[in-house]
Amino acid sequence: MFQTARMREAQAHETPAPWVLAFLGLLLVVHLTLLGFFQISSLDTWFHLKEGELYVRTGSLPSQDPFAYTTAGREWIKYSWLADILFYLVYAAAGFPGLVMLRLGFLFAMLGLLYSILRRCGLHPVVSFILVFVASLAVRFRLFVRPEIITFVLLLATLAILLRLRAAPPCAAYALLPLFVLWVNIHGSYVFGLGLPGLVLLANLLPWERGEPGWGQLRLDPSRRRHLALTVIGLPIAGMLNPQRMGLLLFP
Repeated sequence: MFQTARMREAQAHETPAPWVLAFLGLLLVVHLTLLGFFQISSLDTWFHLKEGELYVRTGSLPSQDPFAYTTAGREWIKYSWLADILFYLVYAAAGFPGLVMLRLGFLFAMLGLLYSILRRCGLHPVVSFILVFVASLAVRFRLFVRPEIITFVLLLATLAILLRLRAAPPCAAYALLPLFVLWVNIHGSYVFGLGLPGLVLLANLLPWERGEPGWGQLRLDPSRRRHLALTVIGLPIAGMLNPQRMGLLLFP
């Protein structure tokens, strides 16, 4: 016989002994440290550092690309200018070891958010640890000092906000706006910051009988639905808060 939803939920919230969680946590920390602690290997890192150096030393964002002769006369879309400045400032202060530690910090933030999301969705702590471990193996090929490593954190932060809307105050959806402004100025993958809230809003307009229990995590009451709708409308407007306005929004 199938277990009832209440029984499954009760099992999901059974907490193992504290020493088990501490041991798993220690293993995961050691694993992530070894996973993220390696020398700079991406050739793109050099370009982002040089761009960041240009922006910091000139105190501006030049309209023309000084690194390529084939782009003369074309508008230079600086889609990762904020991340470039961050990377250069860390490099100027602490060299390549500083960049390695920065990457490690983003890796821990990324997988810490993932663990929090999994637990909030009702998964057992041990299962959550295992899934975080699997996710770390999946992302290990993209652990470069490039703007995309920041976007992994922004993506998970967006998911965390969306999954909390049901229990959070009705205006919590507006937290997506500053997060999106940051994302727009870091990487072109900000399109996910537009698409995911839009999908959640769409899901709330569909018949729920076909969506339980999974979509039930995202089901909102009318008040919260209105605030989310206003947020989805405001996201493209907030995205205009970048040095190149519509040019950057159209770049992806």
